[in-house]
Amino acid sequence: MREGSLITAVKHGDAIAVRQALDHRGDIHEKDSRGWTPLFHAAHKGDLHILQLLIRAGAHVNHGSETGFTALFSAVLGGHVGVVKELLGSGAKQAPVQGIALRGYAPNAQIRTLLDNSN
Repeated sequence: MREGSLITAVKHGDAIAVRQALDHRGDIHEKDSRGWTPLFHAAHKGDLHILQLLIRAGAHVNHGSETGFTALFSAVLGGHVGVVKELLGSGAKQAPVQGIALRGYAPNAQIRTLLDNSN
């Protein structure tokens, strides 16, 4: 599967190109070969600004990749506190990953606290 301009812009951290792609009806729900959406890429990179742009444009915060991982899971693993907080505030659900509660993957107390307080 070929990446569209929106995923490419997100991967490069180019907020201007992300806005342009969204303005030109870039596919907010497109997936790359791993099933990652633009939102998943922003969460993985810890790019809060682009993540917020995508959420405001209607990105689904609970979409899972081909392996069932979510943007929230990726943000938790990466230790991206601001991104975790934004996703939880936007309705992201804490689905267990491979039978382990998401809290078990949290790399620090601040993220564990955010997850605990969102239940």
